[in-house]
Amino acid sequence: MVLAYYFEDHSHLRNKLRILENYGLIYEITYNDVARFVISEELAAYLTSDSQQLD
Repeated sequence: MVLAYYFEDHSHLRNKLRILENYGLIYEITYNDVARFVISEELAAYLTSDSQQLD
């Protein structure tokens, strides 16, 4: 699955992504001058769970 967001459309997106990086929930894998991120297994499980609670 690929999610696409554009920094010019979301003024605080970079800051929010940085917070997720600091928590180890996403990892930056920029390629060809395009910011790309991988979601951790923990975040994927949280987003697909019914309880929506991180440990």
